Amino acid sequence: MSEAYDFKNEYINFPSTGVEKMGLCYGPEPIFDFNASLGINLLGQGNKICSFDCPYCDLGRTKMRLNRVKKDGPYADLSTLEFELEKRFFELSDKKVQIDAIHISGNGEPSLYPHLVEAIDIILRLKEKYFSQAPSMLLTNGTHLDQRKILEAANKLDSIVFKLDIGNDTLLKQVNAPLGRSTVSHLISISHAVRNLSLQSLFVQGVVDNTKASDIEEWIEVVGLMKPRRVFLSTITQAPATSGLKACDEDTLYTIASKLERKTGLKAKVVGPR
Repeated sequence: MSEAYDFKNEYINFPSTGVEKMGLCYGPEPIFDFNASLGINLLGQGNKICSFDCPYCDLGRTKMRLNRVKKDGPYADLSTLEFELEKRFFELSDKKVQIDAIHISGNGEPSLYPHLVEAIDIILRLKEKYFSQAPSMLLTNGTHLDQRKILEAANKLDSIVFKLDIGNDTLLKQVNAPLGRSTVSHLISISHAVRNLSLQSLFVQGVVDNTKASDIEEWIEVVGLMKPRRVFLSTITQAPATSGLKACDEDTLYTIASKLERKTGLKAKVVGPR
């Protein structure tokens, strides 16, 4: 995008590119430690694009097969992405809207976006121009960060927030239902290459339950091996993809947090969903 483009005079009358319908930029919204984080969705508003099919997901079931992701995704090209993001960043900055952070998340697993490496460079350049004080985050299931270029790009962000709901491979299949080959040991290995790691863990009960005492013990062991900077705990607050699931009560989450701190010294914060 040309640095000479005059957003001050023309942003109100931008021509539509169709990307608005994809929900490229959303929020600001509260997330983790931030009251007003701007979300970036690289994956469009069609079917969820993810390598997990978590039964608790409020986006519904994962319908697109992994081998079709690059061909069938309703992705914005990079020039449109930059144009639309700068439009939104400028509007928010011009109106002096508070932005305390920027998170890449959205409609599924953001690391599946085919041009993630270039997209991160665009996002960081625009963040520095408009919201230089806001930290940047990638919310991910972590399974695709074993690709060197993706990991290197993601490590340019201020933090990478892994999803970690379980501590063993059996429960991984039940709670996260990975569509490709994914194991807990693989996730631990990938986490050690992350520059600034946090974890978000969701606990649920009902037809799928990851809150049993033995499950929590194994989860704590994995968290200890990953050595994150921060841990965030949540439960479902919206209708899940699969019926027969229910939210944990707050006491359960605080009990899990207490056990984690007692065994590892890591403090976990109980927060809202996702």
